[in-house]
Formats: sequence, structure tokens, C-alpha cells
Amino acid sequence: MNTTSKFDTTARSLPFAFALAFFLQGLLGSLEKSLTWDEPVFIASGYSYLTRDDFRMNMEAPPLLQYLLALPLLNMQLKPVSETDPLWQQGEHILFSRKFLLENSDRIQEIALRARLPILLIGTCLVLAVAFWGRRLYGPIPALAASALTAFSPNLIAHAKLATTDLGCTAAMFLAVFTCYQAIGENTRTHWFLCGFVTGLALLTKFTALLLGPIYLALGGMFYFQKRTSFRHLLWGALIVTMLSILTIFAGYNLTFNLPPYFEGLSKIYANARPGYLFYLHGELSETPWWYYYLATLYLKVPLPVLVLVALSFFHLFKTSQHRDTALVLLVPILVILIATCFDQSNLGLRRILPIFPFLFLFCAHSLAVATYRLIPQITIALIILTVLETLSVYPHHLTYFSRLVGGPEKGMHHLDDSNIDWGQDLPALAKWQKAHPEASPLKLEYFGKLPPHLYGVISQEMSDLEILYPQPGTYAISAHSLIWFRKLQKKYPIKTNIDWLTRYKPIGRAGYSIYIYQFPQKQRPQPE
Repeated sequence: MNTTSKFDTTARSLPFAFALAFFLQGLLGSLEKSLTWDEPVFIASGYSYLTRDDFRMNMEAPPLLQYLLALPLLNMQLKPVSETDPLWQQGEHILFSRKFLLENSDRIQEIALRARLPILLIGTCLVLAVAFWGRRLYGPIPALAASALTAFSPNLIAHAKLATTDLGCTAAMFLAVFTCYQAIGENTRTHWFLCGFVTGLALLTKFTALLLGPIYLALGGMFYFQKRTSFRHLLWGALIVTMLSILTIFAGYNLTFNLPPYFEGLSKIYANARPGYLFYLHGELSETPWWYYYLATLYLKVPLPVLVLVALSFFHLFKTSQHRDTALVLLVPILVILIATCFDQSNLGLRRILPIFPFLFLFCAHSLAVATYRLIPQITIALIILTVLETLSVYPHHLTYFSRLVGGPEKGMHHLDDSNIDWGQDLPALAKWQKAHPEASPLKLEYFGKLPPHLYGVISQEMSDLEILYPQPGTYAISAHSLIWFRKLQKKYPIKTNIDWLTRYKPIGRAGYSIYIYQFPQKQRPQPE
């Protein structure tokens, strides 16, 4: 075997090693995390879709990924919630999901593992998909760089090990854009039919995938003005994609070919928005969402080496025309998604823009493909190694990852809330801390999550409203989400006593990076007015 053949074999094999690394980080990390706030809903709803052929639960999300994560549960003979139960009758999906899991609480760990596995496998395949498309766009070396960044992305790993829809939508949108790119370039009936089918699947993962429409329009326009296709070909392809994606959505509702539930779910995206809700960014509160919120989350939660690689690629994009058209193809979905989120009415976290990440990592490979300086390959390798080390350093707490630029995960709650840092995932870590500190009893707990903490071995008492104002002597464990909620209460209501624990008290420890431990040796006196 000559040197070229050995190199090609290595280049083709390494993405599988990266995919395995991604899978192991997600699998082993998920074993140390409790079910997050949204997971019970997706699990219980998906199980009801498969066993009852009824879509009344959780219509805010299309069913495909909920089918997949509930599929491994079918042979467990779980106890269902009765169809005569008011929660089922009224479609109360949040309370219904809690009751479903409490009915099967003796198997909570197995349920979580099984339900998370399909999403983790999708994430693992995404690593290989990035390598495959990267090889076709830029060649083997840039493709390896992009797949390595994907495999060691703390944000992708964080959502790949959860039974939610964010990572599945990310992978489906990436694959859909790839098939669209292929269809426009090749312009064969087979490619257009494949694009339509994959687009339909993506639209069944999450309503975010509707952004594929403007992405396709932008890609088609770019190819048309570059004279790489004709208007007639684009129109013919658009008709095929539209019709086949609609048929796929029809079939996605248990082959009932019933489309109204899809549009009904779409109408409920912001239906549960709470009036008077305070949004949180950089420690500040606002009654209206920040238009730049998601741009800020990128700065806060993307590793610094990756940001440097993005800057290098932009530098080379303007410096040389080589592969410029390729880079623009990757930038189109990134820009469309980011522009759309500037108008988002809910600042809910980085997960809303997770679909940009595979395209971003491929774009990071651009500077390697067109390098004009000899040091670029060495710099790129060094930055990838730094990214790998930073991701490994935060294991298994990928959800709470924050860039070292802003102080790392220890400072995360001073910048963002909700799924960016605390989604109720650290009950096992709290149980471990409690076991190591038997003197901290009784433990008062203010926890952000749906399930009782005792299911994960946490022995605690619920924190009272009065203790928020005046903590009694003892030990308190408080979720980061609740700490930020205290700050919101301080602003929203005329409370004379300072209840902003983030500034008033200093924690003595933490469980993971989302539950903080406080200890008070004596009763806290009211502060003077």
C-alpha cells in the first residue's frame, strides 16, 4: 500500500473514530444526568402516539422524533395513564407526562437511557454526515477538521444525550440542505424526490425546520444568478419538493394522512407564552426579548478556539475567491436561521439555533481548504486540540458549558438561564454531594424540574417562601434557574427584603453546575429599609 492509499484510508477511518468518541461522551454522560424539564413530555407524548394513535398530547412539536425516542419503550410493558384520566381527556401534556413517569418510577433510569439512545445515535450519524459532505466540498483534510469539531462540540453533545427534539432537528435540517444542494446542482428527478422526502422528514422533527423554505429560496437564487441552473429547473424541483414533503408530513401522523394537526401545532408555538415574563441576559432583566439574544449566546457558549476558526475562515473568504461559492452555500442556512431568531418572541436558549452548528463547523474548514499561509494547518490543528481539551474538561456537564472568555460554567448563571445552564439535570450530582456530606441534614431544596428528587436518591425538604426571604439555619440546595427566578421576583414585585441570592449570598459548594449549595449558621435578619 503506497503512502497516498494509507493517507486516504486514514482520512476515511478517522470520522468513525470521532463518531465513536461523540457517542461515548453522550452515552456515559447521560448516565449521570436526571431527566430534564422537557424530556418527560416528549417521552410520554411519543408513547401515547405509538400506543393510542392519538396526537392530543404536546401538539407544539411534530411527532417524528417523539415516535423514535418512545419506540425503545414499547417492549418494557410500562403502566399507561388511563384514558379516563382527566389529564388525558383534557390533553394536559405536562401533568400527564409527570403522572406517566411516576406510574413507572421504579424504572426511571432505564426509561431515560432507552429514550435518549435514538437521539444519541442521530447525533453520532451527524458526525459522519459532516465528514461526508465536507469531503465532497473541500477534500479529506478539511472534512476531518469539521467532523472533529462536530464530535467535540459541547453544545451538540449536550443535546444529543437528551430525549428532546433539538438535536434531531439539527441533523435533519443539515441533511435536507445537503439534498437540496445536490438536487439543484445535479437537477435529476431522483435528487429532487430525495430532497422532498428528506425535507418532509425534517418538517416532522420540529417547526424550526420551516426555515428550510427561505434557505432553499436563497440557495436557488444564488445558483440561478451564478447561471448554474435555470428558472424552469428550479420551478420543477420546487413543485416536486413541495408535493413530496407534504405527502411525507401526511404520512408522518401514523399514516393517517391528516395534515390539520400539523398546522394546529404550529399555531400553538407561542400560545403558552406567559404575560409579564422577564427575559434574562448578562444578569439583566427585560420584559421584551433581546433581538441579539442568540448572537450573544453564541459568544457565551461556543468555545473560543471555534470562534477563532470562524474568524480565520471569514478572513480567507474575503482574501481569495477559491471555494467562495462553497462557503456561501454554508453561510446561507446560518444567516437565515440567525436572522429569523432576531424576531423570536422567546429567548429560550442556544438550542433554538442548534441547527447552525454543523454548517458552522464545515465553514470552519474553509480556511484549511484555501490556506494562503503555511502556518494555517498547524494553527487549525492547535485550535481543534484546544477545543477537544475544553470539551473533555467539562464532561459530563456539557449542557452548562460556557466559554472561558466569560468565566466558564461557574459563571454561567450570571449570563443566561433556562436550558443554557439549568434544565433540572443534576439530581444525581446532588445525591452524590449529599452522600459525601451527611452532616448537611435536613437539606432544604428549591429544584427546577418535573420529577420528585427522591427518585434519584435525594433526601430533602421543600424550601418555603419565607425561607427565600429569611433563610433559617441549615443547608440549602437551589437550582440556578431558581436563583435567577429570585432576581426576577425582586424586580417584578415591591419586596423590601433583598432576595437576590446571586448577589447577597455566596454558595459553599455545587452539584454539577446547576445546583448551588448554601449554608447558614444563624437566622438571617431582615435588612434595614
